[in-house]
Amino acid sequence: MLVYTKHIYGTIESFYLCTHIPIKAFSYEGDLIHSTGYDKYFEELFNKNMILEKCKKSVLRDNL
Repeated sequence: MLVYTKHIYGTIESFYLCTHIPIKAFSYEGDLIHSTGYDKYFEELFNKNMILEKCKKSVLRDNL
């Protein structure tokens, strides 16, 4: 595991422990790096609202 991946894991875990807000981290290519706090309800909400797709469009638009 790369050093930055361990750092991302630690940051996400700390964020969730402090806020109790589910969080996911994705690579620039859209691959899931780490996720915490997601149960079935939040996963369905994430997918239903097409969050990843909207983020990809936003990143692509901002990098033109």
